[in-house]
Amino acid sequence: MMDGAIAQRASVPRSSGSRKGQSGNPKRRGNRSMTVRLKRLREDVLKSHGGKVNSKGEPRGRTQPSVAADNNGETESDLSDDEGPGQARSIKRPVGSRAPRSECSSNQDPRLELSSDEEWTPMREDLESRGPIGFDTGTEDEEEDEDDEEEEAQPRSGATLPYVGSKHGGTHSRGAEHPAADPGWKETDDWRPKDIPFTAVPGPRAAAAALLSDNPVDFLELFLSDELLEGIVDQTNLYAEQCMRNATSSTPHGRALAWKPVHLSELKVFLGLQFLTAIVHKPELSMYWSTEEVMTTPYFNQTMSRNRFQIIWRYIHFSDNRAGASNDRMYKVRPVLDFLVSKFREMYQPNQNICIDEGTLLFRGRLTVKENNAKPARRGIKSYVLCDSTTAYRFNMKPVYGQNDSKLVDTVEFLLDGLAGRGYRLFIDNSVEICARLLELNTHACGTLRKSRGVPPSVRVLTERDLGVGDTVSLHNDKMMVLAWRDEAVVRMVSTFHRNEMVSSSSDENETGSVQAWQRGHPSQRVEKEEPSCVVDYNAYMNGAYKMDKNNVYNPLIRKATKWTNKFVVYYLFDMCMFNAFVLYEAKNPHGGCTSLLSFKQRVIKSWTSLRYVGADEVESYNPPPAENPRAPHRDPQSRLYGGFGSHVLVALHPTAKKKTPTKKCRVCSKNKRRRETRYYCKSCNIPLCKKGCFTRYHSEQNYIE
Repeated sequence: MMDGAIAQRASVPRSSGSRKGQSGNPKRRGNRSMTVRLKRLREDVLKSHGGKVNSKGEPRGRTQPSVAADNNGETESDLSDDEGPGQARSIKRPVGSRAPRSECSSNQDPRLELSSDEEWTPMREDLESRGPIGFDTGTEDEEEDEDDEEEEAQPRSGATLPYVGSKHGGTHSRGAEHPAADPGWKETDDWRPKDIPFTAVPGPRAAAAALLSDNPVDFLELFLSDELLEGIVDQTNLYAEQCMRNATSSTPHGRALAWKPVHLSELKVFLGLQFLTAIVHKPELSMYWSTEEVMTTPYFNQTMSRNRFQIIWRYIHFSDNRAGASNDRMYKVRPVLDFLVSKFREMYQPNQNICIDEGTLLFRGRLTVKENNAKPARRGIKSYVLCDSTTAYRFNMKPVYGQNDSKLVDTVEFLLDGLAGRGYRLFIDNSVEICARLLELNTHACGTLRKSRGVPPSVRVLTERDLGVGDTVSLHNDKMMVLAWRDEAVVRMVSTFHRNEMVSSSSDENETGSVQAWQRGHPSQRVEKEEPSCVVDYNAYMNGAYKMDKNNVYNPLIRKATKWTNKFVVYYLFDMCMFNAFVLYEAKNPHGGCTSLLSFKQRVIKSWTSLRYVGADEVESYNPPPAENPRAPHRDPQSRLYGGFGSHVLVALHPTAKKKTPTKKCRVCSKNKRRRETRYYCKSCNIPLCKKGCFTRYHSEQNYIE
């Protein structure tokens, strides 16, 4: 029989570096490399036969063997060994075996000489030494082609073999066998983080520590002091004078021209009503002064008139426009911002665990400091805030905007001013660079890690296919640990004070204290749930910025405003002052009367909206409208026909600043097209009526119009 071997197509594993979506070509990189190598194999067969081969690698011009089944279950042909080259030769194989795809002569590659029931599988050494396909096909005649295909033949940078993870960090990674893949990173379990003792004393300090009071307004005035409010009063009056000076004569009777200088006590009343709008919700500010029966809130009318409130809101100002810095986009709010941030840092010392998070104040208008991001408030003023993870006290903040936004590492150092080097533990969505910089400042850091921020290659390429649920992979570089943990997805963490340890989760505790939860793979029972210690601490202490939002979500102060300065200072900074004052109040009065932020706000509002702040020198300039002469509603109230005359009483209009005996139009007379003034009105309906027939007719007839 002629010497020869049957060429059988080998099944080649796909390279881990050839994943979908990582090449611009629609075909996968591994498939392209396999196509190139199989093409070269066909050329080898062509050279060995001196002719051409078809697309299946079979030599053209040869006769296929005729195969028949004998009675013993084996196949054989009728030809002998001495038959000519143009005739078929005898081949035997078991019944049901795979038919050969091609026939080759005896001088083809010996590595493809396989038995009929054997399938070739590349060894690990072949994968490392011969490329992702597993065998070498290079020849001297193909050196020019190798230069063109070099990029496709080599594995992708950072490609790894499948990981074998364990729930306790015992993993097998490519970086362990090939240290060059992760330079500077190790995979040992004996790593110990740097010990930095905590030397700060948390709690109230300075004036807050010396304050002995249970009145909430005293704690708020630690931040919104008379010094700050007097500066706002001066800038508001200055801005109003500038607007009056530049006003045209087109509106000689406009409301804006009726401006009177504002005083400190009146500004506190104004701010008290602003805080009250966070508790009493209405769509528009003007609706708080509505006289409609279903919408009325008499407290606003009794405290300040609508026109006065609106004109103060229009002219309130926080800095002198003439002294604005051209390179500072926040110069209009800079005096208030710097004053409050300095007070935040002065009055309180945070606990050991702190966090930094970003937030955005929604503003849809035109603004040079507006940022676009993926937060719930997609457009607005973006700020980084440092909070105490335990009490959510806002310790420091920094607005960022446009091209003037510094690097994140510089922003973190700015926010940590006064805290670095004292053993604090910072939780932040960060990078390896930030952790290394903070460790130089004797400050620990922990947080989630993006793929593009210094992640070792062997951890960066991990996917859900490489790890089972609960498996971890960890590396360290003598300063910090990088960990990948598979939950529903692969979570990457970096920490300078955690080890790869699994602990119980901090939720769903039963009566025995162990944590159990439903987990994939255990459909009929609850199993003990464990997570890496860095993940548990991150979930527990990264929510400091959300605690204030959680307290304010039911009573939000923020609403639409045409000026971003008013919105940023009154709705954002002053609301932050209210929350920080509540934290100080709880620290100084753990058993005080205010057990919630809502009750704390109510007592502050009552203190600031009362008239005890009006001094003797301010009575002439601050005269709120008397409550006895309210405005008459446009529509008749439905209660005018109910209750009888016992519930409807005529009272006289009280004197005003302009008239000693004021009068108003009678409702019944004006509807019947008769002009008649009256000095009386119904106290229940707030409708001016004549003392004789109109009062009786209005409260007894459904249709009083003639």
